[in-house]
Amino acid sequence: MTWPLKATTELTYDDYTVAWICALPIEKTAARNMLDELHITPPQPEHDKNIYTFGRICGHNVVIVCQGDMGTTVASMVATRMDSSFRKLRFGLLVGIAGGIPGEKDIRLGDVVISKGDGRSGGVVAHDRGKVTLTGFEPRSFLNGVPEVLRNAFRELESRLMDQDSQVTVYLSEAAARNPHFSAFERPASVTDNLFQSDYSHVNPEDKACIECKKEYIVDRPPRNNLLVHFGVVASGDQVIKNATERAKILAAHPGVLAVEMEAAGLMDIFGCATIRGICDYADSHKNDGWHKYASASAAAVAKEVLRIIPVSRATTTLSTAVADIPRSHWLVPFPRNERFVGRDSLLNQLATKLSSSHLGQRVAITGLGGVGKTQIVLEYAYRTKETSPGCSVFWVPASSNASFEKGYSDIAECLKITGITKENANVKQLVKAALSQESTGPWILIIDNADDVDVLFKKGDDLESLPLIDYLPASCKGSIIFTTRTRKAAVKQAGSDIIQVDEMSQDDAMEFLRKSLLRTDRLTENGPAIKLFELLAYLPLALSQARRYREVKNPVAATWLISFRQICQQDELAGDYLSFMACLVRQNIPQSILPIPPSKKKAIDAIGTLTAYSFITKHDLDNLFDVHRLVHIATRNWLRNESKLTVWTDKALVRLADIFPSGDHENRATWSAYLPHACNVLAQDHVEVMSGTKWIELLDNVGWCLNNTGQYREAEKIHRQALDLCSEVLGPEHPHTLRSMCYVAAALSKQGNYQEAEKMHRQELDLCSKVLGPEHLDTIASMGHVAGTLGDQGNYQESEQMHRRVLDLSLKFQGKYREAQQIHQQVLELRTKVLGPEHPRTLTSMSHVATALSDRGSYKEAEKMRRQVLELHIKVLGPEHPNTLASMGHVATALSDQGNYREAEQMHRQTLELYIKVLGPEHPHTLTNMSHLAGTLSDQGKYQEAERMHRQELDLCSKVLGPEHPDTVTSMSCVATALSEQGNHQEAGRIYRQVLELYKKMLGPEHPHTLTSMSNIATALSKQGEYQEAERIYRQVLELYVKVLGPEHPHTLIGMSHVATALSNQGKYTAAGERHREVLALREKVLGKEHPKTLESANNLETLPLRHSNLPDLKTIYRVMD
Repeated sequence: MTWPLKATTELTYDDYTVAWICALPIEKTAARNMLDELHITPPQPEHDKNIYTFGRICGHNVVIVCQGDMGTTVASMVATRMDSSFRKLRFGLLVGIAGGIPGEKDIRLGDVVISKGDGRSGGVVAHDRGKVTLTGFEPRSFLNGVPEVLRNAFRELESRLMDQDSQVTVYLSEAAARNPHFSAFERPASVTDNLFQSDYSHVNPEDKACIECKKEYIVDRPPRNNLLVHFGVVASGDQVIKNATERAKILAAHPGVLAVEMEAAGLMDIFGCATIRGICDYADSHKNDGWHKYASASAAAVAKEVLRIIPVSRATTTLSTAVADIPRSHWLVPFPRNERFVGRDSLLNQLATKLSSSHLGQRVAITGLGGVGKTQIVLEYAYRTKETSPGCSVFWVPASSNASFEKGYSDIAECLKITGITKENANVKQLVKAALSQESTGPWILIIDNADDVDVLFKKGDDLESLPLIDYLPASCKGSIIFTTRTRKAAVKQAGSDIIQVDEMSQDDAMEFLRKSLLRTDRLTENGPAIKLFELLAYLPLALSQARRYREVKNPVAATWLISFRQICQQDELAGDYLSFMACLVRQNIPQSILPIPPSKKKAIDAIGTLTAYSFITKHDLDNLFDVHRLVHIATRNWLRNESKLTVWTDKALVRLADIFPSGDHENRATWSAYLPHACNVLAQDHVEVMSGTKWIELLDNVGWCLNNTGQYREAEKIHRQALDLCSEVLGPEHPHTLRSMCYVAAALSKQGNYQEAEKMHRQELDLCSKVLGPEHLDTIASMGHVAGTLGDQGNYQESEQMHRRVLDLSLKFQGKYREAQQIHQQVLELRTKVLGPEHPRTLTSMSHVATALSDRGSYKEAEKMRRQVLELHIKVLGPEHPNTLASMGHVATALSDQGNYREAEQMHRQTLELYIKVLGPEHPHTLTNMSHLAGTLSDQGKYQEAERMHRQELDLCSKVLGPEHPDTVTSMSCVATALSEQGNHQEAGRIYRQVLELYKKMLGPEHPHTLTSMSNIATALSKQGEYQEAERIYRQVLELYVKVLGPEHPHTLIGMSHVATALSNQGKYTAAGERHREVLALREKVLGKEHPKTLESANNLETLPLRHSNLPDLKTIYRVMD
């Protein structure tokens, strides 16, 4: 390969997934020499002033940028532009030189340090950021962590370096071989690596080689010429550290820090990256430039080694999330057009110009003072777009809080009819992002309104795997995003340099605005009261809108709100009450149903009309929601506070929410998602005890439940802790409700990954349950299961298993008894024992039938006991290797599996398989059947991949031995599909299930039970992919055939009925689902008995069906911890 490289490939910005950032030209030179392939530079967006080099390294498409200067500020500017231009970046690497900080690790010049978290920081600490307190300067020690893919790559590299040679020297040699100029970057032979004692300063600034420095102050270290890679924390700041004393201060403040540099702190908060630094000096006064080039090259080579480890990302051509039947365009704007809108033409033109840029996925931020008209400008632009580009969809999402953002995305998902949003635990935000990112969705504009709080969009959620909301914004060549925000800081983070500043209205526009607003315009003279009003209200459009009712105001702006409020109270007392009530809520998306009950419907209409007429509130077009203007909201709260009424109204809001806030059942989601932001806001305010403790507890439990349903686990924990404290105080520490609240808190902790604290609380709950309820109470057994679950989460599998076995032993006490079938088999067994003797093969067969009947009746323990008796007699009578003995072994293993003893079942299945292979051969059908049983047991233990491999091996042998269309072969195919489905590969599973169905139809006919089972499997696969309607259709078809073939009360028919009920429930048709579940329950009680496991399963299905509105469910419904 010759140098320089020739660029032959041209890609788009969206093809580049790795950002490589340098601070100095020598660092970029080192990076460029690591390229395996150079790419042609694609057209660059006008706003992006960075200079990039494009290429490929170890299969990754990499974009390299040199920021041109050192420091966190410059790094932040470069990274912001880069993040705005390259929408598909997976991660960034900040590669270059740094000063080493000697300490516990043997840091030498030329070594490389990779940023890695130490449990206290994310891998980089900002040593010069913080705040001044009474005790001195308090540094900001924690920055965003290194992305997971890089953390995993670093662990792999660290492992490989322990037993393998690094490729770093190979990369450096290859670079020097193809580029003679790169020899200047080789390890310097003439420059020494001396570390001076920290209290000894450099003697002569002109002496670059420390010739005049006294050698006796050099730290004695054993010689070393090889490069080492160190993993640890890197300090970052805006100052060059050339002082050993300052270096020592950094080490004291951040123990274990390995290096100090000047860029990482400016990048870590912008996008996920890590820093890789070659050590060029020891951050003291003895600095020299002799090691700079080699340190740059060694860092670049290590970065290439990291990229060699990370798998290449492949762009998917199809997305699993599909938009069903998307029309040409959609309109989801909650506000009517403002008929009084005037002027602002230059801003509208500027917005249109920016959005018409050739840059893909353009983002623009509209920023300005509250009430200046940002939202109205964007609203006007939306309506003009609707007129000029009717094929362009427009979506509106309020971003004042996480809850409002999620509600906006839920509305988009419903508007687009995105499949999968009704699934339990569906990530609606990810589904919307995927849908809008498809070009097939067509052109669209997404308006993110009131994006004032940076934390709302950029702060990571409570869940360990959740992303910041900004990461859920879509990117498409046909889409644009507009932000409105009050702060320039938020605007820069959201749109980079594409910002439009909105100032106050001009006097002419203000005059025209007021002229459109008033009935009488005779007093609108150039020097009249109107001009004074404009100046008084600072030309804010909203203030002018309020002022049109009292044109000659002489008081300041705050007085105008008070005047309006007093006028409203005089005209309509209920309107004043409504506004006071709304002031205690989040000011946006207030449902009318949350407001106090009015004396009459007419009075409520009049009150809302009064508030709307004064423009204090705005009604949404699409639903019965209202927004209170920001300034009105603030002014009303201030007035209530000054009048000592704020706490009074907060209490009224609290009582109202306690009366109407529903349970967190899925069927109530539309209601509680609308109430939730307001409930959280009210609960966070000061209030007094105005209702009973039980009412408080119910509200807190419901709010916590709903927060958990939305993935806000940290907030859910806080609310549940409040409920726990209140339960302990009101009901006592040993009350069952108190114990349940403890369980809720522990479950919320577990969802956040705080497994130790969760275990501690679950154990406390278990102790109290055992004391209060008894050791064999169902709640006590459930608590044992919770403790076992948290033990398993922490990897304490042995202790977890032991406790799970205790739970199993206790649960077995509640199993059912057998009836008619078992009684008949028992009679036959007694007769054969009497006539033939207890050890006759026929007697043993009858014993096996009794055991089967016991198993069918759900008496698994008793069935296992009899299976073991049969096995012992078979061994005694027929020998340990007789096929009947082996069959008995398989039966015992199955009995163990039925009880959940999968590990012991697996061991016995493996023993049986080995004997079958020995006795009958590896290709005997009995051997293959046992192989299938073993694979099923593996699957029961979650060993899905191993189960799939064994099922495929069995399928190959069945095809060879029995033929491709033998029923056992087709059954093996179905088992393979099931194994795939258990691993989440539902699409491939569905394809194989359809092949199975066609073969069964061909071999057994369309009404054979096997054929019907395969149809059910197809329906199940469809259901798991979110295609609930199609699944229901097939389940109903199967049910009709079961009724026809087997009769209406056959157990298989009842299973088919249960599938239909589940399909109805998946679609939210809970009433119909409940009716069907009741029918199944009644028939199973009749056919199987009240205590049969299938009957109990039906009862559980009905119990957990979300049909109740007021009663709180058990923990399983909320947290699914029993799963």
